[in-house]
Amino acid sequence: MNETSNKTLTSEPDGHAITIFIIAYCEFAAIVLSLPLNCIIIFFSITKVPQSLARTYILNISVVTLFTVVYWILQDFVLRHLM
Repeated sequence: MNETSNKTLTSEPDGHAITIFIIAYCEFAAIVLSLPLNCIIIFFSITKVPQSLARTYILNISVVTLFTVVYWILQDFVLRHLM
């Protein structure tokens, strides 16, 4: 029988956990960094966009995106403290 078949899953270093941590960190950083961008888009859509229909569309998309980002940040924060 092969030596590698007798090893348990815990005896080898877990590269998957490191990969998952890196992906989760990058996702959280992207969400946090998108907050100022959404606020800037909302500000410029109010002050710089001349057509009312375009301004309304940009504001709707920006506000929904901002609410989504805030929701995911709060959810991530709560889940980290529950675990």
